[in-house]
Amino acid sequence: SDLLNSLETFRADQVGFADAITMARVSAMVGSDGKHVEIRRAASLTLDDLRKIPSVLIGAINNPWTMRLSAALRFSIERDRYTGLVQIIDRQKSLQGPWRADPSAPYSGRIEDWAVISRFSDPRTEQTVLLLAGLGRDGTTAAGEFVTQSKYLESLAKRAPAGWQRMNLQVVIGTEVINGNVGPPRIVATHFW
Repeated sequence: SDLLNSLETFRADQVGFADAITMARVSAMVGSDGKHVEIRRAASLTLDDLRKIPSVLIGAINNPWTMRLSAALRFSIERDRYTGLVQIIDRQKSLQGPWRADPSAPYSGRIEDWAVISRFSDPRTEQTVLLLAGLGRDGTTAAGEFVTQSKYLESLAKRAPAGWQRMNLQVVIGTEVINGNVGPPRIVATHFW
């Protein structure tokens, strides 16, 4: 019983390396503006917590708040309960993009990964939320790189409507994976409202 409790506590404190890299990049960027950064596990967050300050949520399937807050957005990540496939859904198109991953397949065989970056004012939290949600770890890493490097934000600005900086937005990105290394993120779809 004590061993099981210890194992559960240990597992609850684990963070994937890709999530940790993304968290470090975003924390450094936010902290460089002199803003206070508080890091919390998704499982310990409450709606009341999210209503107090703007939030950055990292991860998709492993983060219940990301899944809940993004469920009604144009681009969201879903797991097919029958096949187990994880995919990005575009609610405005009947034909889906090739943005899917099989979590049961060997990770070493992946050659591409995708992510959804969402920044929006959420009516449930009454705060701005930034979601960095990869289908896999490489997508999450690419999303963190995208939002923290000016060259990628400049490429977004070239595709965006006037005043986009104050708009809600979603960006679907893809990244090539070569021998376990994440390539540069590239924009594959956008949505502004």
